Amino acid sequence: MTLLKQIGILLVSMVRGKSPIIQGDKMSSNFSEISSFIWNVCDDVLRGLFKQHEYGDVILPFTVLRRLDCVLEPHKDDVFNIYEEYRTKVDEPTPIILNRINTTFFNHSKYDLNRLKSDPQNIYMNFQNYLGGFSSNVVEIIENFQLEKPVEKLNKNNRLFILIDKFTEIDLHPDKISNRDMGLIFEELLRKFSEMSNETSGEHYTPRDVVRLLVSLVFTEDKDDLQGEGKVRSIFDPCCGTGGMLTIGKEYVHQNINDMVKLRLLGQELNPQTYSICKSDMLIIGEDPDNIRLGSSLSEDNFQGNRFDYMITNPPFGVSWKSEKEFVENEKQNPDGRFTVGTPRTSDGSLLFLQHIIPNDVPEMTINPQLVVLKNIQVFPKYLYYQTTCRFIKESFDIEQTGSTTPTISQEKINEFPIIEPPVSEQKQIVDYLDEQTQKIDSTIEKETKRIELLKEYRQSLISDVVTGKIDVRDYVIENSLEVHHE
Repeated sequence: MTLLKQIGILLVSMVRGKSPIIQGDKMSSNFSEISSFIWNVCDDVLRGLFKQHEYGDVILPFTVLRRLDCVLEPHKDDVFNIYEEYRTKVDEPTPIILNRINTTFFNHSKYDLNRLKSDPQNIYMNFQNYLGGFSSNVVEIIENFQLEKPVEKLNKNNRLFILIDKFTEIDLHPDKISNRDMGLIFEELLRKFSEMSNETSGEHYTPRDVVRLLVSLVFTEDKDDLQGEGKVRSIFDPCCGTGGMLTIGKEYVHQNINDMVKLRLLGQELNPQTYSICKSDMLIIGEDPDNIRLGSSLSEDNFQGNRFDYMITNPPFGVSWKSEKEFVENEKQNPDGRFTVGTPRTSDGSLLFLQHIIPNDVPEMTINPQLVVLKNIQVFPKYLYYQTTCRFIKESFDIEQTGSTTPTISQEKINEFPIIEPPVSEQKQIVDYLDEQTQKIDSTIEKETKRIELLKEYRQSLISDVVTGKIDVRDYVIENSLEVHHE
């Protein structure tokens, strides 16, 4: 399997009055209208109480809560009754509840957002009871939204009941709103929040159409390998955001290649809000939410030592990694670490994520038009760079490459190229010498280039001054004429 099949890398640059209630198929077919409805409802309630860039702190968690409520609604009474029956008989009734209702999460409170409206006078106390009734895997999601202070503020200003009442007017059950459309709704809301916070929307999500293009490129090459029964594969995204790469990757394989393939979805996300959205989505679609983990993949690698069949990610580009510089620089000194080849400028950490996902034990040389990885040779990276840029190798590349638009070289041809492999200590000596000498040459080139540019400027200025009469050349012409005559 080539590295292109193992790893999909996408670096994308993303700059990016109250409506009637809409339900059913019309709602599902127009995610933009739903997200606008949610936004407008919240805007009506939050305006003047929260700053616009704070709207997301309320909108996102309440949207997730409404989605979870709609999923749990058919089992609501059963869960409450089972919990009341067993809460004094066993220490932990969770396994019994999950087994009875056949879900991965539940809420044993007698309340949901809709039933909270029955007691407006005690809305805050009952809301706390409602949040406390969720199973532990949902409690973690809610905690990462940090909902406590916004809810207190809503209650203090008599807006909590109004907001809950508005949210219960929309039906977000998966039968009405597919997982795909729900993802689009979250992304549309995130886009608006990013604009209000002067952030780049691409920091939080990658548009679904772009994701579909990426996963099609990654999985199409493995179409034959993914056929048959009993196939189990893993997909990992170290910057998973709301989880689009993972869920759309699975959807693509099942719809276009083989719906019998078992795909494990795993990811890590730094932002607590998008992490919570992704984890709640995994709960709803029946994936293991524990496979989504919180933290920085660079300094808090929660999947260290794991290997995956496919790694697809849109790493944050143009984002500083100064806060993690000490950790990265320390790992750089470890010969078995991820960053031994070197590190990019601190203002853009995208290359660090590329180093993070390329395994150190790729079994052989692998290639695609954008990326070459050489393994099973003891080679110092900078030495390999110098060798591949020497005249002989470059001429060989030019002879063997095919394709006019995007020149490529086949795996077989690459394997035939001779790699001169002296001991690593000698390679380092060669690199040190070439670094020193080429730096001197580059410095001279830079100085001479500046001199040439100055001469060009002087030449242009001289022409202008002579033509416009700023420099009188008549004496020069007479003097030059006399010299010619004298000869």
